[in-house]
Amino acid sequence: MTHYVTKTVAPEVPNGAFLPAKHQALAESSFTVAGGNVACTFAAGNVRCDVQQRSWVPPLQPASCSSSWGNALILHGTGAAAFACGGTPGASADARVVPDGWDDTVGKITCQVRSFAVDCFSASGRGFIVSRTGYLIY
Repeated sequence: MTHYVTKTVAPEVPNGAFLPAKHQALAESSFTVAGGNVACTFAAGNVRCDVQQRSWVPPLQPASCSSSWGNALILHGTGAAAFACGGTPGASADARVVPDGWDDTVGKITCQVRSFAVDCFSASGRGFIVSRTGYLIY
């Protein structure tokens, strides 16, 4: 008889990644971070964040994606985060700059802007962290 053991390993994230902001959460439908490298847009219960410049390599582009790949992550409010295939890039040119240390919550999704990255997660605890230097899907 074979027994299988499943071990759940929490993602390694910097201290402060999930601490709430000291400010009341914003409710912006789109935003960008200072410097404009990460821009996010909320729509239809999802959030999509695009990275303009990155030093990391995304996973291999799936055969089912014949469009742009590797610069955007999307989190569905009721599902898992994943890389986005094509679609409209993040926030518009007039999107509000959300400063370091602030949160933006729309529906059941919160994005936290921190000095190390943007961390977006749903009420179910699924999400992603993305920055110029790396990404993590959890």
